[in-house]
Amino acid sequence: IRLPELKKFLARHESFETLEIPSPLNNDKLISVQIIPVDDTQRLFTVKDIAHIKRLEDMRKMFIANVSHELRSPITVLSGYLETFKEIDVEPKELHPALNTMWAQSKRMERLVTDLLTLSKLETKRENGQLDKVDISAMLSSLKETALLLGQGKNHNINLQAESNIGLIGIHDELSSLFANLINNAVR
Repeated sequence: IRLPELKKFLARHESFETLEIPSPLNNDKLISVQIIPVDDTQRLFTVKDIAHIKRLEDMRKMFIANVSHELRSPITVLSGYLETFKEIDVEPKELHPALNTMWAQSKRMERLVTDLLTLSKLETKRENGQLDKVDISAMLSSLKETALLLGQGKNHNINLQAESNIGLIGIHDELSSLFANLINNAVR
């Protein structure tokens, strides 16, 4: 064994300790090494690739940091307005701009939470989801109507140009979520 840190690890014989090292044969792999005592003279030596687990952990940490940052802004706006409302007397008509801003920020938080739940569901979903031919034209037509409703009063020009026989092999709900997210972001 040519890895000095692995040699030291094996020499220590400490129970249930784990060592994580890069694979000496493949830079894309991260190896987890563990020694488990079986009895006084025997040890069980396990080695497994944990690169995918590390990547998921890193993605989760980054995602949580980003979402925390994104949620902080709308919460600050809502808290500021609510604190102001507690301290002053104003006419209901004067509240409309602030209430509209608070409503928009609450919708932003709602979208973030929805995205979190969707990502969590996709991350934990089995890979053997049912693949079907999805009628993309019909899906996009439906999503266009939703986009028109969402964009009311914003002077948007929303057009759809799609051949009627366009289809994709995939999971209907996931493709719909993907296109809806892109369209909703564009309208907003």
